[in-house]
Amino acid sequence: VALDRLVDVLGSLGTHLACAPRGRDAELRGVALHDPAENTPATAGDVLLGLGTPSVAAAARLVASTAASAVVLHGKPPLDERVVAAAKKSGAAVLLVDPSVPWSQLANVTQTLVNGGTRTGDLFGLADVIAGVVGGPVTIEDQQSRVLAYSYRQEDVDPVRVQTILGRRVPEEA
Repeated sequence: VALDRLVDVLGSLGTHLACAPRGRDAELRGVALHDPAENTPATAGDVLLGLGTPSVAAAARLVASTAASAVVLHGKPPLDERVVAAAKKSGAAVLLVDPSVPWSQLANVTQTLVNGGTRTGDLFGLADVIAGVVGGPVTIEDQQSRVLAYSYRQEDVDPVRVQTILGRRVPEEA
């Protein structure tokens, strides 16, 4: 999946692309979690979720030393100049997410999009874009009410929508 698509999908969660030294068309192929207690390196094509970066200095060190294509950090724009310099050094794009968004939600959405993006096709991406625009969950169905795709944003949905997605078709009673 391209960085541009990740930015669009995470935009519904309050994410801003703070800088992208290599452009928005970078291909993303995996998701890695930063854990300061472990030395698990991210590789090119990864989206690195910057857990455990409590300060600007820690964020700058993480961004400067990563091989990941993108780093997601909790924070609000504008991006600190030290982190911008680090991004230019490593080439990693930096996305800032509102600190109120839980890491578990970011991990789930990012993992689903990046690892499912090549498998699921364009309709899921379209559902995500529509969900971001309308601010709510979206399903795409064929004329026989079979679910073809659905948006990742499905929080606070009614029981019929849950049945529709799990059963891959709109229930007869609905």
